[in-house]
Amino acid sequence: MTITRPATVDFSGVSHQYVRGGHALEQLDLRIEDGEFFALLGPSGSGKTTLLMLIAGFITPSTGDILIGEEKITSIAPNRRDIGIVFQDYALFPHMTVWDNVAYPLKARRVARSEQNARVTEALRLVRLSEKANSYPAELSGGQKQRVALARAIVFGPRVLLMDEPLGALDRSMREEMKHELKRLHAELGVTVVYVTHDQGEAMALADRVAVMKDGKLIQVGPPPELYYKPANRFIAEFVGDSTVIEAQWRDGNAQIGSVAVASKDWHGGDGPILLAIQQNYVVITPVPKTRDGHEPGVEAEFVDVIFNEGRYIATVRLDDGQKIRGIVDGQPPLAKPGTRLKVTWPVQAATPLSRG
Repeated sequence: MTITRPATVDFSGVSHQYVRGGHALEQLDLRIEDGEFFALLGPSGSGKTTLLMLIAGFITPSTGDILIGEEKITSIAPNRRDIGIVFQDYALFPHMTVWDNVAYPLKARRVARSEQNARVTEALRLVRLSEKANSYPAELSGGQKQRVALARAIVFGPRVLLMDEPLGALDRSMREEMKHELKRLHAELGVTVVYVTHDQGEAMALADRVAVMKDGKLIQVGPPPELYYKPANRFIAEFVGDSTVIEAQWRDGNAQIGSVAVASKDWHGGDGPILLAIQQNYVVITPVPKTRDGHEPGVEAEFVDVIFNEGRYIATVRLDDGQKIRGIVDGQPPLAKPGTRLKVTWPVQAATPLSRG
């Protein structure tokens, strides 16, 4: 039994203006492909939830059109858009069983009882909650409640599934479990998903493509590896790539920090000042060798502090010009004291030159 009917989502010149002035979205053009898992990522106030609410029909664009498939939905009521929505707080009916919660959208659409039974059975199978059909929300864990919300959102055959910070109310271990559940469900359903989050890890782990937003604008749209390894600017590098961005110079085909040439990807913008986005996970910090032959790679820096994070020691060091870099300490535990001289190195692929503009 096929539940969903995936479709494309198109935005053409869409903007949304606040009642008191100012734009939540500015002249946005975007296409989300049929069956794509598409994430909207950005800090608070970036416009990502506004964009989701525009698709749902809870707010109306000031300009432009929104299409699902070939149908212009800009003026269509929310309940006629065939869109499923999963909210952070689940929004389940506490007095209804799991079965009745999932069946509710079908009853509201006056679907025949036999069709209701078949669809609810299939939806509960997909979210692995068949055995909980007669339970009430109060008897479920947070993850189970979220799966009930998912089943309810897909049971009526939506063309698009909207998800607004769906894992935000779960603890860390449950969030990790639900990430895998969402990937499995998307692979099995093939539904078009538009997923709003401020969590970079969620977006990068789940999405086929990610749109990074800031101040009501799309800053960069692409597959997760592209955003991570080829950031368009400093904001993307710091927000998505967990990079340290420092000032450098490009001279004679090399990136230089002070007078030291350092590893980096190629730069085609000519000699002069650049920014260097250095991915923290590739930076290695080691003691300065006792014997220096003048040909060792990397730059020297002073130890500032260290934290233990997810099984690794992450140190902050200060370059001679005052700029700071974070990286992984080679060896555990670190014994450095503030001011201790250390060597900082990274591979070529870890450093991306960016325009200073």
